[in-house]
Amino acid sequence: MTDELVSQSELAKKVEFNEVQKAFHTFALDYEIVGHPDTPVNTPFNPPNGPDEQGHRQYNLTLLPEDMTEQRFLTELHSESGVVVFYGCMDRDAAMPAYKKLQEQFPDKKIVYITVAGGVVQKEDERKQSLTTISRYIAQHQENIETVVATDHDHTCGKVKKDLGGIPLAQKLGIESPQVGHSAPHAEQAEMKQLIRSGISELKLPNYFGNKLRPALVAINRTGEASLDYSFHGVAPKSINFIAGAGK
Repeated sequence: MTDELVSQSELAKKVEFNEVQKAFHTFALDYEIVGHPDTPVNTPFNPPNGPDEQGHRQYNLTLLPEDMTEQRFLTELHSESGVVVFYGCMDRDAAMPAYKKLQEQFPDKKIVYITVAGGVVQKEDERKQSLTTISRYIAQHQENIETVVATDHDHTCGKVKKDLGGIPLAQKLGIESPQVGHSAPHAEQAEMKQLIRSGISELKLPNYFGNKLRPALVAINRTGEASLDYSFHGVAPKSINFIAGAGK
């Protein structure tokens, strides 16, 4: 039950649907981060963008349509067979491949996904607060939600690169860089897991979803293939702000 996962003070701060709409709008310009502003925007309830007319894989930013009503949103969160909520990056090599893996792992479940630049790894307070607002609202209506998968991906997340002043994570840390067609080096994967662990804590996801929450690394190779790595035992959190030099 929700009141077992969230403190009474948090429950008292009921999130209204207009706050959720505003929170999603925070990410409206995310395609500009990766230089693909004309890519179609998606919703959390449709399958991710497939290849474009030239066969190129596409990024997949999820926002709410202007005509989205609260009743429709709550209807989308409902399924008698159960719902899986996925937080991830909009990366063209991560969003659709991860979605397909979720379909394989949860074949009878409805998948609702929130994909923005960086997934749960966010540096700016406004972006963290917006994802927290969305999460609190979903937590208030989690009766049919069985699993919450919270992720970012390896192989150079573009949002992490932006947060590090345009320097890829591997280069910033002086570790081996990932190569197209190959799995990311273990050192980069280990660093991303620490960022994910910190991200889910900063967004308070454990407080909202308890043991429904499963952190995962979307492991990609930049060819359209991906896997979900749920091995997070013993992973210590490390904030993107700390790596960026903010001292947080």
